[in-house]
Amino acid sequence: MRSPMTMRTHHRRRLRAVAYFENNNHLASRQALFNFSYRMLSSFILLRRLEEGKREALRCLQWVDKGLFNWFKAMEYLFILHLHSEEYQKAYGIYKTVVNQEQFSQQYSGIQEVWYINEAYIFYFISIGIIEAGRDDAITDFQVPVPE
Repeated sequence: MRSPMTMRTHHRRRLRAVAYFENNNHLASRQALFNFSYRMLSSFILLRRLEEGKREALRCLQWVDKGLFNWFKAMEYLFILHLHSEEYQKAYGIYKTVVNQEQFSQQYSGIQEVWYINEAYIFYFISIGIIEAGRDDAITDFQVPVPE
C-alpha cells in the first residue's frame, strides 16, 4: 500500500493532469478526463477528503453517458462517498437511481452484484431507522439474486 505522502503526490499530479486537459480542448476527450478523475476517487476516500471526492464523482458523471459501464462505476464511488460522509439518505437516493436505471439489468453480473451488496447495507440502514424509505420504494424483503 502506498504511503499517505506518496498518495498525496500522485493525487496532486492527477489534479494537474485534469486541469491541463480541461485547458487544452484540442487534447481533451471525455474519456481522458473521466479516467483521470475516476482514478482520484479512491484517493479522496483514503485521504478522507470526502467533499472533494463527491464533487469529483459528479464531474466524472458529466463525462459519461447515463447507463453505460463507467456511469455505474462513478455512481458506485458516489454511493461510497455518501456513506463515508454519513449522508445515508443521499446514498439511498443513488442506490434507487442505479437499480432503477433501465440498463441496470443489462450490465455485467459484477456490476449488478456490487449493487446487490449495497442493497444489503440499505436494507440494514432502513431496518434500524437511519434511512427513511417511502411506502412505495421501501425494501421490504431482502433477497439477493445469486449470479450463475
